[in-house]
Amino acid sequence: MRAPAQDLARQIGDAAEYFRQEKALLWLGRALPPWPDRCPIEVKLGKGNGGATSFAFDQGQVLGQAMTIQGRADRLLVSVLPHEVTHTIFAAHFRRPLPRWADEGGAVLSEDDLERGRQEAMNLEMLQARRQYRLRDLFGRMDYPKDAGAVMALYCQGYSVTAYLVELGDARKTEEPARSGRQRFVKFVWEGLQKGWDRALQQEYGLQSVEALEQDWIAHCLGRRRAPGPRPGGQTPPPPRRPDPEPANTATPADERMPLAEWNKMREELRREFLARLEEAALQAKGREQAAAEALSRDLAKQREQLAQQIGRDVAQAAEQAAAADKNARAVQAAQAEQQPRLGRLEEGERSREEKVAQALDRVDRIRDKAGRVVGLVEPWLPFLPAIATGATGGAIGIPLAALALFRTFRRGRQAIRAQRSGVTQEATQVVGVPQTETRFVNIPVTDEQAEDYREAIRRVADVHKLAALPVAEVLQQVESARQQLSQGKQAARRMAK
Repeated sequence: MRAPAQDLARQIGDAAEYFRQEKALLWLGRALPPWPDRCPIEVKLGKGNGGATSFAFDQGQVLGQAMTIQGRADRLLVSVLPHEVTHTIFAAHFRRPLPRWADEGGAVLSEDDLERGRQEAMNLEMLQARRQYRLRDLFGRMDYPKDAGAVMALYCQGYSVTAYLVELGDARKTEEPARSGRQRFVKFVWEGLQKGWDRALQQEYGLQSVEALEQDWIAHCLGRRRAPGPRPGGQTPPPPRRPDPEPANTATPADERMPLAEWNKMREELRREFLARLEEAALQAKGREQAAAEALSRDLAKQREQLAQQIGRDVAQAAEQAAAADKNARAVQAAQAEQQPRLGRLEEGERSREEKVAQALDRVDRIRDKAGRVVGLVEPWLPFLPAIATGATGGAIGIPLAALALFRTFRRGRQAIRAQRSGVTQEATQVVGVPQTETRFVNIPVTDEQAEDYREAIRRVADVHKLAALPVAEVLQQVESARQQLSQGKQAARRMAK
């Protein structure tokens, strides 16, 4: 805030904040939050009343704004300041440049009754002289005309059309109670910029086109022919504080306005000053961005260094792990090479044990063959043994009764050999054992030739007993021992393979 006096600066600042909230509620239906950056205001006291506010928009954002107001203190507070503050309300809401008629029409509607009446009288004179803009041309104008008369026509016609649309919105308030005439006007401008003015008129006011609005507006203005006075919205509420009033001005309302040349000069000065501030802000922003970029570069360099160190540590650790794995692999290979001879010996031992088992089984087969031959010699004599034992034959010879038991033992031995081939080792050992019998001698009458044959048979039976009874247990032990050694060798080979 820059003003000729501190007290005036305080009054203008309080009034600006008051109007910021009051106009936001009227036009938007809600209060505005605090702006990120304050709007600087420059106050100049003088006879001509006027003001100018510049904005910088970029990608839907208000980058900066600056306001200059000039005139008498009382007119600044009730006319010029609310006019310029309304521009800031529209900029904060739309965040883009507006058509000049809507921006200035809404701003004039925020001024007091004196200024609104003057604009209405000028509009009536313009309509009567048929020097007005066509509304379709007016709605599309985004800048100010160069001719002073055209500028005044834009102001008064923009105000008149805005006031008429606000009246239409108030008349349709019963259809949508939550929206006043001013709020409907803001919505109409928004929709017109997005969808086109014809469609916005159809949606908000039920008018088919801009031409239809133009006909109704001209008829409204020429038919009523009202004297200058208050338009819709009533008297603007007074600001919280006002300076002491100056002596009444006897000049006409037209004389109170700032001359166009002076007004254009003030706008040009304000534009240059605003551009200078923007350039300074851009340089400051560039400096901050450069400092941020340097800080980011330092952080990235530090992070890269830390990352490189971490990668180095990880690579070293991976190399150590690879060396340890290689060492373990060589140790395993050496152990396998060392155990290879042992595995060979174990395999050789298994083959040896298998050979021993095969030999033992072959020996059992030979024993079985010998026993079969003996049985072939003894079996023809079996029918005669009872007679020999009872003495029924002629002659006498002493034959031990144990011979009979030997024949029976031979039969049981042959059965034991067969059972041993089937794995019944215990029964075979029991059967082969020689029973304890009592030895008696009897006199049996036989011929000498028969006695010699029986002696030969007894000798062969004794040989069979030796072959069938005694070696069988040893053979079974050897077979069982060979099987155990073979099983142990296979288990050791499995462990070594793992």
